[in-house]
Amino acid sequence: MGEFITFLGNNLADFWTYTGFANATGGHLVMILVGLFFIYLAVAKEFEPMLLIPIGFGMLIGNIPFNMEAGLKVGIYEEGSVLNILYQGVTSGWYPPLIFLGIGAMTDFSALISNPKLMLVGAAAQFGIFGAYMTALAIGFVRISLKPADCKPGHAELLDRLDHLIASLLMRPVLSPGRGSGMPPKYRR
Repeated sequence: MGEFITFLGNNLADFWTYTGFANATGGHLVMILVGLFFIYLAVAKEFEPMLLIPIGFGMLIGNIPFNMEAGLKVGIYEEGSVLNILYQGVTSGWYPPLIFLGIGAMTDFSALISNPKLMLVGAAAQFGIFGAYMTALAIGFVRISLKPADCKPGHAELLDRLDHLIASLLMRPVLSPGRGSGMPPKYRR
């Protein structure tokens, strides 16, 4: 009976080394707890469930610890696994349009309909994003080309034109005093 207990103990110890619990670090545990907290807030407190449930679930999935040295293909690395199929949505870019379509379809527009002035707040936010992008480019952040490497020739030409248009808009002075600047004559030099 003693040999069986030793055998069982050794095999359970080997099994333990292949589990996620044995390979979890403090960072894994903290992020898993934060993900569970987000799900709790969404379900129990009904605090932004459309955002917190996917974020919390993603935190849980993204922080599943496993032993890379074991040579096991687990999760997103195993072809045909559920996590691999979900990860294809990340690499292919399916999720952002689906998320924005879903959230947009469920948006309650009653506040906007009752107070149309709120549309100006949304427009200001969009202009703010565009302005922040233009400011970042103007102060020296690197401009990334819009053209991917495997772009079709017709699309490449269109994207090149768009790149040149953006570059020419950035190089043009915003307020150029003088003729044709759109400024009233009394402010022109």
